[in-house]
Amino acid sequence: LSGSEAKTSANRMHIRAAIQGLQALKRPAPIHIYTTSDYLKNGATTWCANWAAGGWVTRDGKPVSHRDLWEHLMELTRRLHLHWHVLSREEMPDEMKQAKKLASQAARGLTDEGDPEA
Repeated sequence: LSGSEAKTSANRMHIRAAIQGLQALKRPAPIHIYTTSDYLKNGATTWCANWAAGGWVTRDGKPVSHRDLWEHLMELTRRLHLHWHVLSREEMPDEMKQAKKLASQAARGLTDEGDPEA
């Protein structure tokens, strides 16, 4: 799976990628999510519960960025057994390198072959 979103941030796309991956599941099973994003892992495992309990504002009293996606991710993860893994760029297995390549191509509007999408 890959995709793009105009005028967005890497953090938002990390959350969207997790959502898309979870939505693609055909049946419940133990799930391991591998990411290079501490933001995604910490948000999903710790911060969201605190944000929700605190009215979706940060410690500084500002609205939580990407609340729409965090709420969607939390809804999906409530019924799943997840294991989160944060890897450095040097530790990425081939599958993550391929995903990164697809994400980069999608961000540039290219297909897997390098041609602009129709």
